[in-house]
Amino acid sequence: DGLYEAENSAREDFGVDRLLAGLEASRTASLEQSLASLMDRVQQWHGDNGAADASSILAIERTA
Repeated sequence: DGLYEAENSAREDFGVDRLLAGLEASRTASLEQSLASLMDRVQQWHGDNGAADASSILAIERTA
């Protein structure tokens, strides 16, 4: 499953909008920092509900 499918205690999906907002918020950070920040956001979204399933993300860092 993708990160955008992570559910909170109200069974609401994290969603694409929150995923994109999280990526935009850490846009200037390193790939490692950006992913850590995004995973923190997802964990906060889960809250005490915890992850019902595994989540995945594919990240590619482009350097110029």
